[in-house]
Amino acid sequence: MVIFDEIYTSKGIEYSNGELVGYTENGEVAITVLVFMVRSLASDYHDVIGIHAVKSLTENMLNEFLMNALSLASKYFTVLAKCCDGLSVNLNLYQQLRTQYKWTADETEQLSKIRNPLNPEHSLFLLFDSVHLIKNFVYNFINYGSLQVPEFISLGIDSAVPQFNHIRQLYRKESGKPLRLAHRLNAISINPNNLQRTSGYAWTSK
Repeated sequence: MVIFDEIYTSKGIEYSNGELVGYTENGEVAITVLVFMVRSLASDYHDVIGIHAVKSLTENMLNEFLMNALSLASKYFTVLAKCCDGLSVNLNLYQQLRTQYKWTADETEQLSKIRNPLNPEHSLFLLFDSVHLIKNFVYNFINYGSLQVPEFISLGIDSAVPQFNHIRQLYRKESGKPLRLAHRLNAISINPNNLQRTSGYAWTSK
């Protein structure tokens, strides 16, 4: 599996080992670093296969970098999937790939896999990492205050609209008690600041 993520760095130029570090391929001062990694689905093996200094990542740039990473990884591994977070440029690229390398006419299957650009006889799954999915779920719940839960007939679950205020009420009711039903719930979970939202501390802290 090929994983890629964009990481923000401190904007600046540094002199290291006789070279100026911090420029993009176009000679601009980089703001982020786009990193590609290959990870085995059957073992703990993982390794970085690409690092690109970027000032402003575009869909075309990401597509070029991704194809280069897929080409390199495919020389040594069978690439079954690629995985990223829900950044808008990633979503746009996935949509472009679904259109360009359509694997099936089934609309549901189109959302999760495409024809492998480097090996058209095989499929390539388009995945989003679970950490960002959970984080987006939690913070959308906090920001909007409610969620529209669909009905799952096969599981006997009716549709519902849970309210985040109910969680706040539970926290206030149990605060200070030695025994609590929601023992992992704390003040940061209820009202995280921007840094805690970015790090995911609010929903992983004990």
